[in-house]
Amino acid sequence: MGIAHPRRIVEARFMLTWEQARSCVLARTPVLSRRRVRLEAAAGRVLAEPLIARNDSPPFDLSAVDGFAVHPKDVAAASDAKPVRLRLAGVLRAGRPSTGRLGRGTAIKILTGAPVPRGAGAVVMQEYCREEAASVEVCRPVAAGENIRPRGGEFRKGRKVLPSGTSVTPPVVGLLAAFGYTTVFVHEQPVVTIVVTGDELLSPSQQLKPGKIRDANSYALAAAVRALGIEKCRTMRLTDRPALLKRQLADALSRSDVLLAVGGMSVGDCDYVRPILGELGVRQEFWRVAVKPGKPVYFGLFPRLGRAGIRERDGGQDARPPGASWSKKAGRDARPPRGRRGSARPP
Repeated sequence: MGIAHPRRIVEARFMLTWEQARSCVLARTPVLSRRRVRLEAAAGRVLAEPLIARNDSPPFDLSAVDGFAVHPKDVAAASDAKPVRLRLAGVLRAGRPSTGRLGRGTAIKILTGAPVPRGAGAVVMQEYCREEAASVEVCRPVAAGENIRPRGGEFRKGRKVLPSGTSVTPPVVGLLAAFGYTTVFVHEQPVVTIVVTGDELLSPSQQLKPGKIRDANSYALAAAVRALGIEKCRTMRLTDRPALLKRQLADALSRSDVLLAVGGMSVGDCDYVRPILGELGVRQEFWRVAVKPGKPVYFGLFPRLGRAGIRERDGGQDARPPGASWSKKAGRDARPPRGRRGSARPP
């Protein structure tokens, strides 16, 4: 039976778990400012205000099917063998208000989406009816409220439908339109810079040489960022020259809300990125996570310019942490889970 190395025991005690690290990133990333955009431009953004129902939904009692509006008591004994005949009092179509009241012993033909007339307690599907010139035979009973979508059955006016921080997906756009929003406040999109470092990196167009590999991470990360709907994303491929690297990282920090760095975060002789970030004023929130490969994961904040933070993956092309993405859309209301937490700053 093997004996655990004391240093590894100490490291494991102070390293965050994957879940703790992710929660730390989500909780401590600042929220960006907000702006008003047209409804047509809201898709892919993040709500900076709650979506409040401006009207009842549905706004009136409406028929969920094509059929006949009836009094349930009138057809309580209806069956295929003994259908109930009702006088036909007209037709109601979607988009036209119902002004009359349904009397006992009568039915009104009603189409899907049409307002249910006053006095009607249910709608019988047309499949269970036989329509004639001035009457209709109903061949089955219905319960009160059957096939009717009641006013406010989904949302009441004034109710919070979605919280601030919700991603605006196509269904959310539909909800905004349904409640009369023509503009909406969303969070500004972050400006993202992806930095990859290493003298061994080549562009995909270059031929491989001894000791060299093609840069894959910057392209994969850029694709992941753009898949979130973020438009302002640039990549930088930097060499392992400390003085030049410091100037380039300072420029990247001054121009970005989020800096995603790959390389330079471990303890090797050429791992310059983490100490340089400290020199530039980045406050380390955590370094190293209990995952393998990918242990030297780093997260920091750049408070001097109010930037959102730096996240890093180190260890080469294949040192990528498993599990869900760490990317945080600006404005998402994420908090760490309750329970035990690891130290955010190992000693």
